[in-house]
Amino acid sequence: MTRKLCPKPQMTAEDAFLTSLRSAKRWRVDGDRLIIEGDAARLLMKAGTAAKK
Repeated sequence: MTRKLCPKPQMTAEDAFLTSLRSAKRWRVDGDRLIIEGDAARLLMKAGTAAKK
């Protein structure tokens, strides 16, 4: 998380992501996935490699 101001679509996505993390009620690992669940959303994170630019 940064305080850098990004274009509106990216800021909206970051706000939604952080809100989901703050409201998380439980999490679990399923293979190479991390599943974070809350009342408002479920996040699915999958292990991988970062794309090089």
